[in-house]
Amino acid sequence: MVTFATILSKPLRKDNTVFFNHDCGRTIICIHFNRDNYSITTLNMYLRGLKTFFFWAQESKLIAEVPRVKKLQNGRGFPRYLSNEEFDRVQAQAIPFLADVFWFYRETGCRLREPFNAVLKGSFRLVPTENSKGHEERQIPLNHDLIQIYRQLMEDGHDPKYYTDQFRMISRKVGLKGHKFHDLRHTFGVRTWLQTGDIYLVTQLMGHKSILTTQIYARFFITRLQEDFPDLTGYATDRTKGRAEILQRGNGVTVEKHSL
Repeated sequence: MVTFATILSKPLRKDNTVFFNHDCGRTIICIHFNRDNYSITTLNMYLRGLKTFFFWAQESKLIAEVPRVKKLQNGRGFPRYLSNEEFDRVQAQAIPFLADVFWFYRETGCRLREPFNAVLKGSFRLVPTENSKGHEERQIPLNHDLIQIYRQLMEDGHDPKYYTDQFRMISRKVGLKGHKFHDLRHTFGVRTWLQTGDIYLVTQLMGHKSILTTQIYARFFITRLQEDFPDLTGYATDRTKGRAEILQRGNGVTVEKHSL
């Protein structure tokens, strides 16, 4: 028997209920979650899974039409990132290999599983269309150091979840509660925006389908980012240099590894 619990990306907890009612010929699907256990972002993830199930059911002729699935509204705040000082604290507590892995993700903006679904071609890591969240091939330039770490990452053999668990554990240990592994991707976004001032380049490097998604990084005051990333303050007056350094990675050029 297929239940809504099994088609969602994660199993429902015991304190959640799923039930169905009929009202004037319409099927009303009610899903009750304990808000203490789930964020709005997580709830919307479940709703997307529900919507996917409905489309499958329609294609399989189990239902005549796809019901409307309305996502919960959530005020759009600023993305969370790690300043140089915060990232240094994490790196200081991580074993050398994990420190390199965290640096790799922060310098490439990879989503967690993208390195494992990509191929290395020369100085670029290519994420095929079928493995890309935006369903478009993504090209990420890598310098020599990043290529070496990428190869070690592929040889390590750990499930990607291992790195998220380690990052969360170390972050809590150094007093950075609430930070997630995905914040390394946000850190890449704000750092690249500060370094290049080129929102189109940031969009391309992050693999966003729309520049509207990327523009959230441009909402930060430049002075705030300069305080959090003092190693990049010089690029505010010479962003042409910043763009050139990012693009040089595609030639395998080694860019100085900051201590962040």
